Amino acid sequence: NRGITKLSLADETGAIEDLRLAIERGAGDVVAKAYLVRASVRRKLGDTAGASFDCTAAALTDDIGPDVMADALLHRAALSEADEDVQGAIADCTTVIQVAEMPPGRTAEAFLLRGTVRARSGDLARAIDDFTSLLSLEAAHRLHAMEAMLYRAACRRLRSETAQAESDAFPSCGLPSGDCTSF
Repeated sequence: NRGITKLSLADETGAIEDLRLAIERGAGDVVAKAYLVRASVRRKLGDTAGASFDCTAAALTDDIGPDVMADALLHRAALSEADEDVQGAIADCTTVIQVAEMPPGRTAEAFLLRGTVRARSGDLARAIDDFTSLLSLEAAHRLHAMEAMLYRAACRRLRSETAQAESDAFPSCGLPSGDCTSF
């Protein structure tokens, strides 16, 4: 669509206008994806409220696939986290996790994001549970699994569970011993 072309040419205003037209004229996944691209443009321009609105509109669009629904919810969860809306971020991630039709890779992303949000808010025990749940998924993407192991190790280190932290971080990833407490 022309909106994406204009975005690649750094014409954000033109991109937003063309995406508005795509939203008005399209249906289903096309509309939802246009909302998500426009949300990205708005976020880049500092309009987080507009970006969040577009993510919500994308998630509520009729006849969209579960992958597009997951994109909308995970994008909105990231916006919520950036705005320090911990409960909003957790709620969107939980929805992705609970919907059975979601692609497994998206479920892994939701566990990873929810775990990092919980860890940053100080809920280390539940963060560890999320990282452990991600690792139990058969379809966990290798990169997500590595991140989950490292984040779980950091949470365990913060909880003074040194032996478990080292078993997560160092042997599994081949990292040298050291501090693993930052997120």
